[in-house]
Amino acid sequence: MGNSPGPPRNEKLIFAITRVLGSTKACAERGDESMFRLLGQYYSVAADAVAAADGRVIKCMGDGTLIVFPTGDPIATVEALRRFQEKANQLWGEFDERCQVQVKVGVGTVVAGMLGAPGEERYDIIGTALNSLTKAPWGEFEISAELEDRLR
Repeated sequence: MGNSPGPPRNEKLIFAITRVLGSTKACAERGDESMFRLLGQYYSVAADAVAAADGRVIKCMGDGTLIVFPTGDPIATVEALRRFQEKANQLWGEFDERCQVQVKVGVGTVVAGMLGAPGEERYDIIGTALNSLTKAPWGEFEISAELEDRLR
């Protein structure tokens, strides 16, 4: 998982996307400033939890995150994501008991490289494998069929 400038490249990665069910209602009731502070803590919990499996938070948008991992140890990756979910659910539950962190995780080849507005480029990924994961149904913790095969 590089982040050096240069042309985009194909990379096989494990990637996860997350969202927080109930966060919109919680924000409306608790206020934008409270949500802003909570999101800062949430992003920190995500970064700390996934670092144990060489994971990296690529981007955040509100309560959603995109996280990537190398493919070498899928078991450690899933364990790190479950630890993240547990810690994040505790954080969100203290904010509003109706909030629940959901995780979808998959594996595949994506195009990776520096992407963004001029002067603000950051490491990012795109591709059909990621798009397929985003379109898959949400649940508490969903693992793609391909990654499930690798876990066996």
